[in-house]
Amino acid sequence: MSGGRRASRGRGGFSLVELVMAIAVLAIAGVFLAQVFLTADRLATRASALDHAVSACTSVVESWKAQEDPTRPNGIESVDVATSTVLDGGGFTATNFLDAEMTPTAEGSATYRLDVRAERVGSLVRLTVAVSSRKDGKPLYELSAARWAGPAEDVP
Repeated sequence: MSGGRRASRGRGGFSLVELVMAIAVLAIAGVFLAQVFLTADRLATRASALDHAVSACTSVVESWKAQEDPTRPNGIESVDVATSTVLDGGGFTATNFLDAEMTPTAEGSATYRLDVRAERVGSLVRLTVAVSSRKDGKPLYELSAARWAGPAEDVP
């Protein structure tokens, strides 16, 4: 009978239990939705970093291909000639530090590390360009290319 009295009173609205349950359901749904957005943001950041790394490696390889002597770092974009090391038998190694946008920066403020290595293998020079995270050292992207350099006996 009390249910009938309730309806006959014409009382509208929700009970406290109904309101608490609705808030709890919304809070649980909100937690899952927040996790989705955080994961999407993290993946977008990683995708952006990978895109920048691909561009940085590609520009190094393209400028290396355009230069006259593939065994020297002269004229290669993003490679500091002063800090590069010339290898015996032809080739070089260089390490540069990059910020989040993959532009060269000082080592202390760097987010990424760019390693460039050119080695003479017979008549070819093989270039390997790798970008890795400075935080955990994990490789982000690596690109290899090779170029004819002439017979090995021509090496000074």
